[in-house]
Amino acid sequence: MPTSRHPFLDLVLPNALAPHMHHGPDHSHDPRPPDSMLEEVIAQFGPHPALPAVAMLLAADHDCRADHYTAALAQLGLAETRLRLDLPPTAPALQAALGAIGMARDEAGRRDCGRACAAIATAMRAALQYRAAH
Repeated sequence: MPTSRHPFLDLVLPNALAPHMHHGPDHSHDPRPPDSMLEEVIAQFGPHPALPAVAMLLAADHDCRADHYTAALAQLGLAETRLRLDLPPTAPALQAALGAIGMARDEAGRRDCGRACAAIATAMRAALQYRAAH
């Protein structure tokens, strides 16, 4: 319902008085991409049993950053399955990684890219903490 004699001003003024948004809903505040992590692990440790899952987690990270949350959720599910196959069920690294993947899945479901990417990075770090008993 117009409050003045100029209904057009009633439409324009509320938007004109709103504060200017300096940072829009882009990805400028997301965590940095963890691409170098995989290369560093390969260079430092050589073959690692969690590398296939880490590659899937990297794919989920890229999907989140591209706003492809359905694909990210699928990649997270694949990474979880791969970790369960490659690491022993009693490994603390596996449990930590699975917990972080669960958090990443929740955040990706809410379409919160920054928090999902942070949880994915935590899952990668946790999975790479596994050391096989010699």
